Amino acid sequence: MQAETAAFRLEQRALRVGKWANLGMAIAGVLAAWLSNSQALLVDGLFSMVGFLSAIVAIRISGNTRRGADDTRPMGYAVDESIYQTFRSLLLLGLVMFGITSAGMNIARYAAGAEMPPLHFDVIVVYFVGICATCLGLAGINYFAWIRSGRISDILRLEMLAARYDGFITLAAGAGLSLGPYLSTTPLAWVAPIMDSLVVIFLCGISISLYWREFRGGLSELAGVTAAPDVLATAETAIIPALESLGLSICEISLIKQGRRFQMILYVRPARPVTGRRVDAATHAVKKALYPVLGRVDCVLVPTEAGRDLSLAQIHPDPTEAPA
Repeated sequence: MQAETAAFRLEQRALRVGKWANLGMAIAGVLAAWLSNSQALLVDGLFSMVGFLSAIVAIRISGNTRRGADDTRPMGYAVDESIYQTFRSLLLLGLVMFGITSAGMNIARYAAGAEMPPLHFDVIVVYFVGICATCLGLAGINYFAWIRSGRISDILRLEMLAARYDGFITLAAGAGLSLGPYLSTTPLAWVAPIMDSLVVIFLCGISISLYWREFRGGLSELAGVTAAPDVLATAETAIIPALESLGLSICEISLIKQGRRFQMILYVRPARPVTGRRVDAATHAVKKALYPVLGRVDCVLVPTEAGRDLSLAQIHPDPTEAPA
């Protein structure tokens, strides 16, 4: 319990630091975009604003994950983390599409003969140096908090990836924009006025794969997709000795991941008649065996002969059971 409390405090501290860091980067991005006429900086600032708003929600969800099941949420609050991952990724995907569309419209206006406002590179250089350093520090804070808290927080992992990727995008955007002045004396001089928009399209296009992968991962957890095969194998290996000592064998395992916790329905075949006390003892033994490998697991143990397919029980009734 002390370890979980320490991990929770680490997570909360990292999320609060991230919240204010993202707010600062968002303000800096919007201000720098206005001073430099750079659309890339505006998109970068909007990414940081999403990070700030997400951190406010993440801090609340982080606290909710410590709550157990109650009358309102009989399966607990762990799924809130999956909801957060899904909708944060979806929001970022929407922002990426906005950036691509806006940049495409700028290129279309330039192709139609409109003049593009000149970029002020002195502001751009200062912005990129400051933001890259901030993102690097923020990614490090989230990474070490994630490691020290047992690598179980999807919130910290997502925030770490977002900070790392934001820093990469900022660095790449700075490198791309810095090429603009050098192109004016080359055959590619026609590209210089729209270099800002091309950088936005390139970086947003790269971002799609990351945020789409995170969106699919969160959606899979919400849909109750079975945990990865290696996780299932690890869980089965851990609980077999505990079950065998109580005269039970595994019939089927249903295991899904929801945020940082797992939900398990364990179908077992008893070698002899079981009582409620034995079922409770077996459930406790299973949770204890799983804790070192999967953390806290919400487990329901079901004594059965057929597992999920109850039609087998109807086809082959127990001959020792008296008719109703």
